[in-house]
Amino acid sequence: RLACIERAVCSTVIIARAAQRQITMTVDETSRPLRIPPEYGVYAEEKGIFDLLKNLLEDVIINKPADPLSHMLAWLAQDTPETPPSVIVQGRYSSGRHSVGKLVAQKLRAAYISPDALPEEDITQAGETARQLISQGEPIPDEVMTSLIKNRINQPDAKKKGWVLVAYPETRAQAQLLQTNAVLAHHFVNLQTPDEVVMERSKGKKIDPETGDIYHITFDYPSDADVENRLVSPANCEDDAFIIDQLNNYHRNENGLKMAYEPFYSEVNADQPKADVVLQVLNVVARKARTAAPHTPRIILLGARGAGKSVQAGLIAKKYGIVNVKLDELIRTHVAAESNLGMTLKPYVERGSDIPENLIFKLLDDRLGQLDCVSRGWVLTGIPRTASQAERLERFGYRANRVFLLDIPTDSVIERVCQRAMDPLTGSLYHLLYNPPPTVEVKERLQTHPKDREEVVQRDLQDFHANKEEIIDYFESVGNSLQIVNADQDTHTVFETLESLIVNPIPRKV
Repeated sequence: RLACIERAVCSTVIIARAAQRQITMTVDETSRPLRIPPEYGVYAEEKGIFDLLKNLLEDVIINKPADPLSHMLAWLAQDTPETPPSVIVQGRYSSGRHSVGKLVAQKLRAAYISPDALPEEDITQAGETARQLISQGEPIPDEVMTSLIKNRINQPDAKKKGWVLVAYPETRAQAQLLQTNAVLAHHFVNLQTPDEVVMERSKGKKIDPETGDIYHITFDYPSDADVENRLVSPANCEDDAFIIDQLNNYHRNENGLKMAYEPFYSEVNADQPKADVVLQVLNVVARKARTAAPHTPRIILLGARGAGKSVQAGLIAKKYGIVNVKLDELIRTHVAAESNLGMTLKPYVERGSDIPENLIFKLLDDRLGQLDCVSRGWVLTGIPRTASQAERLERFGYRANRVFLLDIPTDSVIERVCQRAMDPLTGSLYHLLYNPPPTVEVKERLQTHPKDREEVVQRDLQDFHANKEEIIDYFESVGNSLQIVNADQDTHTVFETLESLIVNPIPRKV
């Protein structure tokens, strides 16, 4: 991990210097475009360098060690530097927060923290103060309770495996006091139960005085006869006025708690079997928070001719401000500019023959390595067409983080491509079905590009399908999940599908 940080720092310095150099360099047509090794950004994303440094600095700021460097080294050296779960389970009185919280803690193998048990467990001055107040019949002040909770989460088991706190905080002021004292939860789960259900549950509530487990004479009766014999009714559970006061207090503070924990707030329906409630809470805890790490889109669009790759690439580039890299356009640009590479490409273009792959990858390496592509991201169309090209692109360091295959039936491709035509006088493009020419005179002079003839399109489709399964298998084998999108729809529907797959994490395989 130290090596990871060193490489990340070096990458940051190099990119910063490169950006500074581009700003300060004079405009000179003979100057080569600034290029940044693409593997820097890929490495940082794959290894989670941003989140690693964020968690490390967060830990230092929270704990305020006297020797920060030694503390950071110890943090990096631990077996599980990932942040352990920190969960608050709250809800109405009798919503099941204690029993659900205990089961969740058992499933997570985390420390279960109940405010009622903290005074007896704590051996510090805060615990002594709390016990004295309880013996005098006085409530425990928020500051003392915060100290008790902080002492508990700083014990070795809670620091290593995480913790689940139930039934606290009850107000926004208590929540802010916890946060000020670095008692930070990554999940705040509010168990939602209708008030009438709470009234019904409270009537039959029972507690095992030895274990503190909560039961109900109707919904959750113990199977053990010994447990049944020692069950007692908690104080005030039959008092309607007390229950109504608890509900009013909950409703008065619900929005304040939601505001205090807004980024981490979730609601779970608790008016269902306990096992289902626990499962839903565990699903919430298992849900990964959206990372704040800088994300550079690197997108490859694959598909047959007529699938709409160029159109979708243009829409994506415009929406997200990334660079639209089209292979055919790169070739034409270099040939028109008569660059050294363009002069090498020109004979192949004039003859209409296939361009050698080494020249194609020189084009791609030159373009994808420039500062705008590295810093803003890119969407690539026209290549790779085969698994070997995809592998070579990977070896050059240009690993995509989204790969989409625009899937479309052969009949639709023939209809889209072979019905296209151009007016040689005006340069206007038409489609005989979707965008027909306005007059018979225009229709009679339309010309079809030789590449749009049906026999040529059929041959291109055969080549595509011959390599389709191989290229899918390649991206799956390198862990870059290829996602298939139905392209036989209108343009905006396809774009909305692509957009949802770009902004959301790649689905996990079950």
